Amino acid sequence: MANFVDQDQQWLLDCLTSTLNTNQDVRSFAEASLQQASLQPGFGVALSKIVVNKEFPLGLRQISYSH
Repeated sequence: MANFVDQDQQWLLDCLTSTLNTNQDVRSFAEASLQQASLQPGFGVALSKIVVNKEFPLGLRQISYSH
């Protein structure tokens, strides 16, 4: 089954991936963006969808679980 990722979910995936970036500016911006996003309704649900989706790499799913 093909994995469909909407624009908001793609943004979240990109932010999560950027938290692992070696460039501190990129990493800090991603962390601040996630902090702001965490205040929005549905943020937890969006993270949960990433955690349970086995089509995403395990490392990315683990990062989602930690936020």
